[in-house]
Amino acid sequence: MCARVEPEAGDQDTVRKKECLRHVWMMTPESVQRLLTKTYDPQSQRKRLSSIFSYVFWQLVVGVVYAYNAWTPLLRVTFWEENTWKLFKTFDIAADIVNIVDVVCCRPREQFYKSGCPVRSFRKTWLNYRTSPNFRNDMLSLLPLEYPFAAHFSLAPLLRLNRLLRIDSYTLIFRKMEMASSMAFLWRLLRIVSYMMMIIHFNACAYFVISRIEGIGSNAFVYPGIGDLPYIRCFYFSFKMAAGIGKNVKPTHELEYIFMAFLWLQGSFIFAFILGQIKDIVSTAAYEETEYQTSMDLVIRHMVQMGIPKELDRKVRRYLVETYATKRTLREDAMLHILPQNLRAEVVSCDIKDIGIRI
Repeated sequence: MCARVEPEAGDQDTVRKKECLRHVWMMTPESVQRLLTKTYDPQSQRKRLSSIFSYVFWQLVVGVVYAYNAWTPLLRVTFWEENTWKLFKTFDIAADIVNIVDVVCCRPREQFYKSGCPVRSFRKTWLNYRTSPNFRNDMLSLLPLEYPFAAHFSLAPLLRLNRLLRIDSYTLIFRKMEMASSMAFLWRLLRIVSYMMMIIHFNACAYFVISRIEGIGSNAFVYPGIGDLPYIRCFYFSFKMAAGIGKNVKPTHELEYIFMAFLWLQGSFIFAFILGQIKDIVSTAAYEETEYQTSMDLVIRHMVQMGIPKELDRKVRRYLVETYATKRTLREDAMLHILPQNLRAEVVSCDIKDIGIRI
């Protein structure tokens, strides 16, 4: 007979801990279990306030927190000579709490689709988030690097720049609003404008740093030191350079020449990028209507050439108008080819059943 292998002490402790956790979970009320394992569908298009509004509102809060973490570190280091910890302490802590809640409680509960079917199990949604590229960035963004030095080091706000790794949390709100809004192109335009404002903000901070290095008011190029809000004047200068507005003061030193060359090059790229994006936005917004009108003209021209009776012509026109009004497209076959084979078959079967019921 084979000798019985006794489990090692470490294995026994692991088994004992698992049994203890399982016992505690079984003793937990069912309502609490449902709350702890609840998941939600981020792609939901339901109009109930409890489903779509709460999710979009929370993502909007997370997006505002990301914008705060992107704007304030350079602003505090550049335009304040004294330590800003006492002034921004409450906002910093609140922003970090929002990020922690989003990473710990929200992101692991986002449902996803596999082979066209929603996965609602909390264990699987957590594993999907754990293996996603965003998980590592989210973990790195939660590191509180600045807190040990916040009260004594004036450059400590720069250590908050690791929060910018959560760029996906900022772009997510625009993607969600594009899906939920009937005017998606406005949200795309707003996203482009926000990126441009961010670049102008960084340039304004760099301009003020150069002014402090060379001496505020030391020449005509640097910040003259007029007014109580230097950030507004620096932002205006940076905006003029990014927009390509002329009549700017000529630089006088090498550092100023380098800075101006960088701004001109950046402004050219920004201008070209914005024009290209706006063209794409306008083209996308008008694509469906243009496609519908083209298809309508082709069908009508074909019916005229074939001498179709007026009654059939009227039915075809009505079908095209109502199909576009309800589905916003005439290319149902192209839409179905995007779906997996099993979902395509289910959709077709549902359409056949619906036609049979109407008949």
